[in-house]
Amino acid sequence: MSDIGTVLKNERKKRGLTQLEASKLVGISRSYLADIEANRYNPGGKLMMKLDKQFNLFYLLVNDGKTLQNERQPPENRSKAKARKGSDPHAKTEKVLPGA
Repeated sequence: MSDIGTVLKNERKKRGLTQLEASKLVGISRSYLADIEANRYNPGGKLMMKLDKQFNLFYLLVNDGKTLQNERQPPENRSKAKARKGSDPHAKTEKVLPGA
């Protein structure tokens, strides 16, 4: 399994982001991001959640840094796709009785 720093660095580079740009996305300093990428520090829980939201970090760590052809969509894109389809699996439906 790949380490957090290596996976993060590879994904950042794949997306064409500098350390400064990536650090601003998750609200940390560029030097702290560099330390994480160099495996000098491990991010805490809240930062891991931010990194996952921006870079799909959990998925990449579980899959040894490999992405699939159809990468998972960020949560905001999934909800938009559902809204476009017009189907809500949780919507309540009323039963209409004959002759009522």
